[in-house]
Amino acid sequence: MFGSNVQIVSRAPDQADTGSSARELVSSCSRWWTSRKRKAERTNSDVRFDLGYSDRLPYPDSSFDRVVSNLVFHQLSHKTEVLALREAWVLRPGGELHIADIGRPTSTFMRIAVSPFRLFDGLGATEDNLAGRLPTLIADAGFSEVVETGRVLLGVVCLYRAVRPRVT
Repeated sequence: MFGSNVQIVSRAPDQADTGSSARELVSSCSRWWTSRKRKAERTNSDVRFDLGYSDRLPYPDSSFDRVVSNLVFHQLSHKTEVLALREAWVLRPGGELHIADIGRPTSTFMRIAVSPFRLFDGLGATEDNLAGRLPTLIADAGFSEVVETGRVLLGVVCLYRAVRPRVT
């Protein structure tokens, strides 16, 4: 799936799964979100779609078990990346942050493959990703166990996992 989205998932039976946009409000023009929302409504499933910004999520801290970000961070300025990672404290202690996003190219082929992202999203916005700084930003936001778990799409997209530390 391509597109910019952050999905926040809660295991608690009394809380619905929630999807929230990253850089901008999810618009009704988004075919993917619109189709998912309609399907959820049609099937009476326990899914709720809320509109919001990644740097100011409308949920209290420690509300969710997982936050999943798909191709969002390479579109954000450095400042917004930092703020968005701080907002991931909507995770409960021990909750997991999963990010799939453009990573540091490790070959000439990969540098060529990420060129469209640089052109469409801007050189400044993609700088942290292409320099391989995303794991450091995640750790600097207070997450532990930050690891790259794999690469997909010919190695261009990195998969990261991090954990919100448990309170001791």
